Amino acid sequence: MADPLRKLPSEEEETIELEITPGAERRRIERETHPFAVRTAENLGAAVGRAVGNVGRSVRTGLDAATSSSKQAGDKLAELADQARDRAHDLSLEAGQLAQDMRETAIYRSRRFRHEAREFMHQRPLKAILAIAGAAFVFGFALRIWRSSRD
Repeated sequence: MADPLRKLPSEEEETIELEITPGAERRRIERETHPFAVRTAENLGAAVGRAVGNVGRSVRTGLDAATSSSKQAGDKLAELADQARDRAHDLSLEAGQLAQDMRETAIYRSRRFRHEAREFMHQRPLKAILAIAGAAFVFGFALRIWRSSRD
């Protein structure tokens, strides 16, 4: 059977001590040791920063435009609602006035008809009785025809 893996003396873990340096000193060391990587990272960071700034401005512009449009639409809608409410109120008043006029006209006509009927009965009582009898005869005759057609 094979022996378990053992670390060779050369593979022993080495301890590396890192020195903590101030930010400016560390950046100077990084620039000197990896100038291409640092330049690339700076360019990448600048490009990302510009893109984020552009997106932020675009979002703000879009939000401002949407807010403005929605405010204008809301104002227009409120104006139309006020106009509709005013028109409905005016129509309601007109309909109420028309109904009141029609009611007054109907009351006036019914009173006038009643007055003329009483006057007719007092001036010509025999004609009034004959007119009532004739109307009753016609109504009875129509009722009889209607009942016989139902059987």
